[in-house]
Amino acid sequence: MANAYVTLTALKGTGALNITGTAYDTRLLYLIENVSRQIDRYCNRVFYPWVGTIRFAGDGSTLLILPIDLVSVDALDEDTNQDGTFETNWAGTGTGGTDFLLEPALNIPSSTTDIRAKPFTQIRVNPMSNGTQDIFIAQTNIYRLAGTFGYSLVTLD
Repeated sequence: MANAYVTLTALKGTGALNITGTAYDTRLLYLIENVSRQIDRYCNRVFYPWVGTIRFAGDGSTLLILPIDLVSVDALDEDTNQDGTFETNWAGTGTGGTDFLLEPALNIPSSTTDIRAKPFTQIRVNPMSNGTQDIFIAQTNIYRLAGTFGYSLVTLD
């Protein structure tokens, strides 16, 4: 089961339900999946990492509050003339780069072992950039961000 917040073994174990048979496994798996998604909805975030691409608008400032938790960046692209083609690639990878910085800077969502890992929630135009980016242009769906999203890469057994 993908992205469940408890395993069937842990739920059935002596510390929880103390079930030894398999007669209820299908129902319990369904329950685990539904409770995990309820947690996501209640918290308005997901705690598992997923790779994908999102589009979002700029607001005319140098700081962009992301609509989703971010672990790392593969690419940040801009559609400068709103023709549906993302012509401008902002320089940087992973935890930021020459054109942008990921914030809060002390967060370490890409750690797979540090339970204090937290996601990046903002992108700032790098004030030390020698590129052409100076603000996030206030237009709808002008930016495309490809990367790993979610709360962190932390995995606990």
